[in-house]
Formats: sequence, structure tokens, C-alpha cells
Amino acid sequence: MTTNPFRKAALIALLALALPATSTHWVGEVQAQDEDFEGWLTNVDFYVGEQQTQEAVRSRMVADINGATEQIEAAFGALEDGEVVEALEEAAARGVEVRLVSDEGSASVSGISTLLANGEIDSVLGDGPLSYLPDPTLTTVLEFCQTNSSGDYIQCTSAGGQGNNENLVNRPDSFNVMTHSFVVIDTTTVWNITAPLTDEQPLWLAFRAMSEDLARSFRREFNQMHAGVFSTTLSVYNGPLKSITQNVTLRNTNRGQMRVRFNPQERLVKNVIDEIYRAKGSVWVMTEDLQNRDLINALRYKQDNGFDVRVMVGSTQGSSVDSELADLDVVRAPASMGLLPTFIVYDSERDVQGRRQPRLVQMLSHKLWQGAPMDVITRVPNDEVRIYPSDTFVDGAMWEILEDGTSENEAVDPFVQAWESVWSEAQ
Repeated sequence: MTTNPFRKAALIALLALALPATSTHWVGEVQAQDEDFEGWLTNVDFYVGEQQTQEAVRSRMVADINGATEQIEAAFGALEDGEVVEALEEAAARGVEVRLVSDEGSASVSGISTLLANGEIDSVLGDGPLSYLPDPTLTTVLEFCQTNSSGDYIQCTSAGGQGNNENLVNRPDSFNVMTHSFVVIDTTTVWNITAPLTDEQPLWLAFRAMSEDLARSFRREFNQMHAGVFSTTLSVYNGPLKSITQNVTLRNTNRGQMRVRFNPQERLVKNVIDEIYRAKGSVWVMTEDLQNRDLINALRYKQDNGFDVRVMVGSTQGSSVDSELADLDVVRAPASMGLLPTFIVYDSERDVQGRRQPRLVQMLSHKLWQGAPMDVITRVPNDEVRIYPSDTFVDGAMWEILEDGTSENEAVDPFVQAWESVWSEAQ
């Protein structure tokens, strides 16, 4: 009897879906799972916690780098971890193709400078200072520029012959950043860490995934930057050249549903704003610096309508949005806690009817900056242009852990607990 090839393919797919997911231990522990990897499933370990988890992330990632046989793509906005640096150099020395992308502003950071000096590692820097003219009518308003007293933005006006500017929008490299911390090893292994690997970042939120598809997504993101196309790479019409790097964003993993997005292609802060409005029970936001006024308005709207809204910012929080934050119950973490990650939990608390809603956790590699890179303020006697740090000019990533509404995902619990722990410590 002849077998219908389409029926055979359907049966194989159904059998694959029926296979049980493997069990893993994952909070702060090292999990050797290569033998459990199935090509049809993203197999992932999550890491959340403080110093003990940093060591778990470091030791396991170094072990993966030491086991590389073909290629490593490493993207670090900043890197000070000597063990990771040494492992990358040793991999290059034994013949593994090691490529690096980093931020121009981090060229002098210890780990980055060491890798840049290694002639066996193919390194590219990006997202440095940027000068451009988005609209010719702004030329006269860009004659004189100075940093606002808050330090959060640059003010430019007409100078009346006393100009100090080039009649362009001049953005310093601190306003344009590459914030990735990820490593792709050979064809299936991906490490992604929310925080830069520096001493200033005490809380590391990370995942290790075994997935050919996810590795391809990160590699496509890497290849754009390594080819010189960063968030600051503009066309002759001053439009961004960076393109979408993946077609499938929602993945079913052994730890439930997970999604990865890349900035600036998918405008991650805009996605955060959308999720704040969507939330039905609670919104908890943690970030080192919250400057996005639209996001602040969304938080205020939820608070005014009885939602459990908690906002925590770091010790470097700028003062220019103090008036907007005044109505929110904002906790400012002391400098002794180090730099906070951007870490958001939705619907941990019940909704107004007392019902449980599907929870969502988002972790971004960058701060919640302004959406627009500049504003034009019309006033007498002189118009003003304000130039902001903006997620338009940020190369970064966001990863999310989701519940699908049918059952609770226990993988979310440790992230909620970690958020609450940092919130309590900052009080």
C-alpha cells in the first residue's frame, strides 16, 4: 500500500508534539542539557538571582565557549569579566572563528579593549557620536547647543551670531548605545544576559537556549552589526537601515512560552507601553533610568484606575521627569545596590474582579528612554530643539516569559520573587 506523504508528515508532527518536555533545574544551577536537546523544541534554562547566579552563568557560559569547535559570535556593550575574556581568547587561539561587536564608547573598558587588541578576533565597534540633519528647516535652531542642567537632554536654539554648533543634530555617543550581552556558540547554543558583564550590575537575568532557530535569530542580529549596520546607521534620507531579523517571535520551550525581540527594529519601549495598557491586574516596573513620558502617562493611567502599580528607579535617575513621576509611588534605589536592570512584571496580582490573569515578565537590555530622539519646542522669542537619549538609537534585546491563559507557568515564579526581593531591599 502506498503511503500518502502529506499524511505521513502530519503524523510525524503530531508525534513530535506529543513527546514530553524534559525536566530541568534552572534557578542558579548549572544544567548540562545537550543530550536532551530536540531540534523541534527550544530547550532553555533561566537564571535569576544575585552573586550565586552570576557565578552559575559565568561558569556555564565559559564551559560552552571552551567547548566551541567552529564559531562564536559575541556581542557585548560592555565587558569586564576576565574569565569570559580569557575563554574567548583561548577559543580564537585554538582555531575557532571568534567575532565581536561592541559599543564605541566601551573601547576602553577592560574586557573590550583586551579583545580589540587580539589580532585573532574580528572586532567591530558601533553606535558612537552621530551628526545628521533630519529636517532642513531646523538649521537655524541648531546654532547654539548646551546640555540641560538635569543632564538628561541637550538644548539647541538660534544663536544670533554666537553659535557653537554645526547646524546639525549632534548626538554624543552616550546617547547612542549598543546594549547587547549575548554569545552564539556554534549552531545551537545561545546565551543572553540582560545586564552588561561589569561590576556595576549586581542582578543578572539570563537564559541559555539550545535552539538552531533562536541561534539563527541572534546570528542575524549580530551579522547586521558586524557588517556595520547599527542603530545609528542612517540612509541618505536619514532613515535607519537596520532591518527585522526574525519571522517567528513566540516559541514553545521546555519552560513554557518565550519570546525574543530586537531594538530598534521592533521599538521595545513602545511594546512595553502597549503591555502596560493591556495589563489587567498589576504592573511592576524596575529600571535604572525612566525618561519616557508616554510610558509614565501609561503608568499613571493604570494607577488612577485602581491597578497595583509599582515603579523603582536607580540612583542615576535623571531629574527632568520629576514632575511627571511625582504622582507615582516611585522607589529610588540607593547607589549601594548598583545599577538596576530593566525588568517588568505584569499581572502578578489579581484583577479588580479577583481573577488570576496570565502573567508576563519582560527583561530589556537598556533603559526606558524617550521614544523620539528629539523634540521641537515652539516658543517666543526662540524656538528650541531638545535632543534626547532615545531607544531609536539603541541596539538591544528584550526577552519575555509568558503564560498562555490555560495554566500557570512555574518558570515565572522565581522572576516575580526576584523583583519583589529587589523592591523590598530598596525600601
